[in-house]
Amino acid sequence: MGDRLAGLFLALCVLAAPLEASADSAAFKALQKQSNKLFKAGKYQQSLTLAQKLLPMGKKEFGDQHVQTAMLRNSIYAPIG
Repeated sequence: MGDRLAGLFLALCVLAAPLEASADSAAFKALQKQSNKLFKAGKYQQSLTLAQKLLPMGKKEFGDQHVQTAMLRNSIYAPIG
């Protein structure tokens, strides 16, 4: 589980990069910020739930092949080890 949580944290940190100003970006950034706070507070399951909501938003915002989308996908679907 530690690797999965580390991956989630890394993905959320990378996703903290500035985004273009749009309604979608604002919602994405708000969920991302909330997920980071939950992770840092040790509320891993709640953080993961938000990350799962971020994935389709990331695909729309950045595209399916973008590094930020890939990192988000990896943090959610990485095997627990």
